[in-house]
Amino acid sequence: MEILNSQNFDEKISTGTVIDKFFANWCGPCRLIQPKFVSWANEHSEVKCFEVDCDASPDIVARYSVKGIPAFGVFIDGVFQSLNTKVREFDSLIKKD
Repeated sequence: MEILNSQNFDEKISTGTVIDKFFANWCGPCRLIQPKFVSWANEHSEVKCFEVDCDASPDIVARYSVKGIPAFGVFIDGVFQSLNTKVREFDSLIKKD
């Protein structure tokens, strides 16, 4: 899964529905949820899924007030929708028509 940074973040979230997982390499819960997130992303090609390394991109973390990880930011056409830290089902992050 592609890891976004300050140089490509805005471009990558600019169109469609996007979920960004905020993580850190040292975070145990981040590592535990990774396989489930990757599997979900592979099954939902209509949603673009990326990651943001909180240690490498503190400016993005600050912009969205990420206080705990893993956290999942939802964007639609570049507009921030929500930030969620307690996710049991990824389907709950996106609105259904």
